Amino acid sequence: MFIDEDTRSFGVKGKKKSKSRNDDEEIVKNMEITSTKLQDIVDIINDSSLEIYGKKHKDILLNGKIIHYALSQIETFNSENLQNKIENAIESTQLVYPDQDLKIFKEKLLSLLSDKNIASLFDERNIVFNEKEYVDKFGNTVRTDKIIIKPKEVCVVDFKSSIYDKEYINNQMKKYIEILKDIYADKEVTCCIVDIENEKLHDFNTGIE
Repeated sequence: MFIDEDTRSFGVKGKKKSKSRNDDEEIVKNMEITSTKLQDIVDIINDSSLEIYGKKHKDILLNGKIIHYALSQIETFNSENLQNKIENAIESTQLVYPDQDLKIFKEKLLSLLSDKNIASLFDERNIVFNEKEYVDKFGNTVRTDKIIIKPKEVCVVDFKSSIYDKEYINNQMKKYIEILKDIYADKEVTCCIVDIENEKLHDFNTGIE
């Protein structure tokens, strides 16, 4: 199940009780969060993370956000249009990060996507969705970096700036598989993780060790 891209409502965000003059009726107000407002919240959380990690790790976290955004701008490519796709991705990313010199990211994308195993995730023959959100039967949502839909398989791709919290990653991938198995019941659901820094593709069949 896909979530509408323009607007979403999230349960009961908060409750405010007030009594009428005539009785004790409770008034409960729901909060509607648009996609724009949700992105603002995400940005606040990310900025808070930068403060928590401190100056030493600020550049690492910021670089991770930038490369993730650039990758989200590329769904598929082939050997002939790879350079053009990277140029377009960098141009879009520059609009979001106007104060950053993105030359190094252009070089990183070219190196990363030149790896034949990673490049296979961007095959034009497949149906691909970037940054797509799914909701499970309980109303919980997950946002996937990349979804590849093949005739008999659905592959979840997650881009990581570094493979460090293995337990968290394993639990995250298991959650993706659990939700997508309900949605794509007729297909095998698999996961893989791209280690951006080391430019390696990790198959999730046995988890990250």
